[in-house]
Amino acid sequence: MANPQRLRLIATALSLGLILLPNPTDAQNLSSLKRYSVDFLTLKSGNQLRGALLGMDSEGIVSMAIQRAWLADRRPRLLAEHSKKEQTNAVRNATLLRDRIKNWLNDTSEPLLKVAFLETELERAEESLRKAGSPDGLKTQFVILRIPRADISKTFVQPPQNRQVAMVAWGAKLENVERREISDLLKELNEDHSIENPADETVNLADRAPPIPESEQNWTARKAIVDFHYGKKLEFQGMGGALFRTGQGAPIIDIVQVLPQLLQSQLSPLVNIGEILGEPGFEHTKPQKTATGDGFKTAIAVAEKEGLGSFRVTQLELNPLEQKTTVTQHFAVKMPDGSWKPAWRSQIVENAAQARPDLEEQIANDPQVAQLKKILGALGGAQDGQLKMAQGFGAATMAAQKAADRNFFEFRDRYVRRLDGPPITLPRSH
Repeated sequence: MANPQRLRLIATALSLGLILLPNPTDAQNLSSLKRYSVDFLTLKSGNQLRGALLGMDSEGIVSMAIQRAWLADRRPRLLAEHSKKEQTNAVRNATLLRDRIKNWLNDTSEPLLKVAFLETELERAEESLRKAGSPDGLKTQFVILRIPRADISKTFVQPPQNRQVAMVAWGAKLENVERREISDLLKELNEDHSIENPADETVNLADRAPPIPESEQNWTARKAIVDFHYGKKLEFQGMGGALFRTGQGAPIIDIVQVLPQLLQSQLSPLVNIGEILGEPGFEHTKPQKTATGDGFKTAIAVAEKEGLGSFRVTQLELNPLEQKTTVTQHFAVKMPDGSWKPAWRSQIVENAAQARPDLEEQIANDPQVAQLKKILGALGGAQDGQLKMAQGFGAATMAAQKAADRNFFEFRDRYVRRLDGPPITLPRSH
C-alpha cells in the first residue's frame, strides 16, 4: 500500500494510490534512476518508456502516462501504432463516460447538489466526446499506454518527492522533463517560474490526457465515492472485538471512551471505572453496538438493509506495552456482482509517549476527563501516572485519527472533482 505522502502527491496529478510492480533492478541502477523525476518501464522488447505509472487493473493491464512529444522523439514507431487506434478509443471511452453519466442522472433525483454535479459532468463529457471526434482534439499533452503485465520486463516508480517534481515540471511545460536530472529541473522551476518548493504545489493534469477506459467495477467504486460524499454516510468505529455505528457528524473515535478502557487495564479489578462513570448525574453516552468480532459482516448487513453502496470503518488498536496507537480506516464498496470490496485503506501508527501539549490540554479540559480526575484523586495520588499515560494515548489517538481522516478526504476529493479524472485502482483479487 502506498504511504500517505505518496498518495497525497500522486493524487494531485494523473495518478492514484499506486499498485507497485516488482522492481528487479540492481542497487547501482536504483541510485542512478533516482537522479530523475519520472518513472521507468522496460518492455520485454527492450524499449524503455519514461512517464508516470498509473497502476495496474484487475486484468493485469498497466497504464502509463507519457508525454506525446517524448514518444514522438524517442519511440515514434510506438506512437504511430498507438495513433492508429487512438481516435477510435477516445470516441469509445468518451461515449461510455457520457452514457454512464446519463444513466446515473436518470436514476438520481436527490440530493440536489449531486444532481447539479452530475449535470456539470455530463456537459464536460459531451464536450470531451466532441473533441475525441476531431483529430485536432486528440493532441493532448499525454498519451495513455495500456500494456499487458506479461509484456513488461522491469518497472521503477520514483519516490514521491521525485514524482512531484515531474508533475510540477510537466504542469509548467518544461522541456525534456524525461531526460533531465532533478537538480536541473529544480533550478529552472525556481529561476523561471518562481517555484521554490515543488512539494507545496498543487498540480492537476487530468485535462491534458485522453479519457481512460474504466471497468464496471471501477465505475461502481467511483459512483459509491460520489454518493458517499453527497448523500447519506454510513460509518462505523471499532476497538477490540466490537464494531459500533457512529452518528452522522459525530467524531469517529470518542477519546473519552478510550481513556476509561486504558485506565481499567491499569487499575485493580476491584475498581470498575465504567460503573463509576455511570453514576447518576454524570453524562456518559455510548454508541449503539452493531457488531462483534465478525469483520464487516454486520456493517454490510446494515448497508444492505438501508440500500447503501458503501461504508467507512475506523478501527483503533492500543498497545500499552509498546506505547503505540494504531488507527486503520477502510472504505468498502458494493460491486456489481453483489460482493463487497475495499476501495481504499489507510493505517496510521502514532507513538503514545510523544509529547503533544495542545492535544493533551484539550483532553484534560474535557468535562468527562475532569470527572475521571476526581475519581482517581479519591483513589489516591498514585493514579496520576496512569491518567497521564491514558491522556498520552488519547492524544496519540487523536493525532492518528486526524491523519487517517486527512488521507480519506484526499482519496475522496480526487474523485468528486470530476468524473473523467484519475482512474481508480482497486486491490487485485487473489
